Amino acid sequence: MKVSRLLDYLRFGELSDLAVSDISVQANLDKLFTYINRGLKKVNSELSILEEEAAFTIATGVYTYEITDPLILRVTAVYDQAGVELPLDVEGDPRSVFTSSYNKVSFVGHRDDTDNKVTTLSVIYLKDFTEITAVTDEISISDGIMEVLTNYVAYLAHGSVNMSEGGAASKYQTQYEVELGKARKFGYKAQMFNSVDKLRERGFA
Repeated sequence: MKVSRLLDYLRFGELSDLAVSDISVQANLDKLFTYINRGLKKVNSELSILEEEAAFTIATGVYTYEITDPLILRVTAVYDQAGVELPLDVEGDPRSVFTSSYNKVSFVGHRDDTDNKVTTLSVIYLKDFTEITAVTDEISISDGIMEVLTNYVAYLAHGSVNMSEGGAASKYQTQYEVELGKARKFGYKAQMFNSVDKLRERGFA
């Protein structure tokens, strides 16, 4: 979805009664970019919308593997070469992978020639949205996610006008929670192939 479409949705809907909806004023457009970026971070943290995969081949003498994607937020799951999910941060489990930092995983488990041998790690991680800075930018979200996002943006925008009153902001905060619940129930994701779906396509999950 282009940012321009999202802006139209907002300024003729939830934000139609606010001055910030006049995006011919650069200051207003900048504010909306800020609200949308904050909203994307919030919704992504709640729903894990953007997930990617980093694959590593287990190498002799190497126990830590780094994900170099600058937008990585945290590791959410790890699978072996057979598509079997490995435990995360479980002390005493020889097949456990440990998250030594937000972008690094450590594995010291089964490397011998047994049925449990792990030869590759498919690391699934949550990544941040690229910050939007122009109306021509694209955001990979579904319609279901858009409802969650627009209500959170409306909550921020209305809340910034008069925090002491908070009537409209409170309404949109409540609606945000409702839409968030729907998104969790129906499993809305971004309009892109989720990395876990990629694993399923390969018969792993």
